Amino acid sequence: MKKLTRVSPLFAGLLFVAAFVILTVATPNVQAVDPDGLVINEIDYDQPSTDTAEFVELKNGGANPIDLDPYILQFVNGSGGALYDSIDLPAIVLAPGDYFVVCANAATVSNCDLDDGPDTNFIQNGAP
Repeated sequence: MKKLTRVSPLFAGLLFVAAFVILTVATPNVQAVDPDGLVINEIDYDQPSTDTAEFVELKNGGANPIDLDPYILQFVNGSGGALYDSIDLPAIVLAPGDYFVVCANAATVSNCDLDDGPDTNFIQNGAP
């Protein structure tokens, strides 16, 4: 299986954080209608005290709808590069200009579309 990994421009800013979030297409032979449309738009990985409102926001910045089904969010520890979480996105079509939010706890993150715990310390952010 060929794995295509797209890293959004936000990824470069995460080099100073101890974790990386990567958007990956893991389905073989997927033909993207608008391959530059889906990006990681925003990440909130650290709140005061215990992290209870972490999220990753995806945005369809392209001109065509995008099916999220073949995409996976991968969380990589910035200290050593180990994969510590992988979230298979659901079969939802994201319209142009729309957002999709994956969160740790829907009770603490408004507009959460996919609650994928744990409810605290969802995105690793310790010292590298």
